[in-house]
Amino acid sequence: MRLPWEEREHTRTIKESGEALLRIINDILDYSRIESGRLQLEKAPFSPRETVGTVVTLLSRMANSKSITLTSEISKEIPPQLLGDAGRLSQILMNLVGNAIKFTQKGTVTLIVEPVTGPSPVKHLRFRVRDTGIGIPVEKLGSIFEPFIQADASISRSHGGTGLGLAISNLLVNLLGGSLQAKSTPGTGSEFSFDLPFATRTSHQNLSHPLPMRLDKTFAAKHPLSILVAEDDNVNARLTRLILEKLGYQPDLVADGRAALDSFHANHYDLVLMDLHMPRMDGIEATKEIRIIQETQLSTHKTRIVAFTADVLPEERQACMAAGMDDYLTKPLAQHKLCEVLRQSASLLGKTSKI
Repeated sequence: MRLPWEEREHTRTIKESGEALLRIINDILDYSRIESGRLQLEKAPFSPRETVGTVVTLLSRMANSKSITLTSEISKEIPPQLLGDAGRLSQILMNLVGNAIKFTQKGTVTLIVEPVTGPSPVKHLRFRVRDTGIGIPVEKLGSIFEPFIQADASISRSHGGTGLGLAISNLLVNLLGGSLQAKSTPGTGSEFSFDLPFATRTSHQNLSHPLPMRLDKTFAAKHPLSILVAEDDNVNARLTRLILEKLGYQPDLVADGRAALDSFHANHYDLVLMDLHMPRMDGIEATKEIRIIQETQLSTHKTRIVAFTADVLPEERQACMAAGMDDYLTKPLAQHKLCEVLRQSASLLGKTSKI
């Protein structure tokens, strides 16, 4: 039954308020983990060009909705592969580019990547996010990286946000070996920049992770799986769907644990990518229910359940395994790790094809 207009508006307001609250909670948890030193960094092979391309793709709809031109400029001198934490780099760029779009009413936002040193075992890259937005007063530039601080009290009313995005980005840049800088002219625009060191791959190096592959649709043909993604965060859900579709999969997406359970009842997937913290029913409870269904029905079909979690603490991992999960993926999602989970799942389920 279709709700009356007024009730639809109330429902949408409740939904948007809940999403805003969840973003605040996630920001606070992120900041707490980083500040307490509990965040573990990766050193894995990744493609800088693909990382930047994914950020631009995910935020293009946000830019288009404001008629803002979002572009990237990547120097031809950037190596195709480097070693570093691509997930945390993506998180920084998503924060900075998202902020730039939010505070730009018209014009452009540009993400620029360029080398700052010559060939060596360590490659330094400079990342710059430039916009034609409202700008920041000179007297406020010194405090914008502090938690819960925004340049003007009116900003939180007109643009929203927790004031944690820049603080989190600053901490992450510092952890990765750089320093986040800002310069701005009120009414003209701003530029945020940082340099980061990345190791270069040598021919004798024994990599612990496979090189990130190009996203082509032959992967799904070689590793056929029916996939359910249970994720309530829109950005994470879009990123996961984008990668899976470019690999040739057609995943089903749901936004809470109860919907995941209902969808599993109808389809009995090969693989469920399960967020841990969702409304109505969390990922732990949904996993337990799925395992009960399989035991009750004496199912011979073993569904692989892989947790999506931003937490890397041992107790969180233990809770996942105790609930009946098979593996976990940390957020922000690393493309090569998702590919490895897909490959391993197909192999364990006997679905790997030799084509």
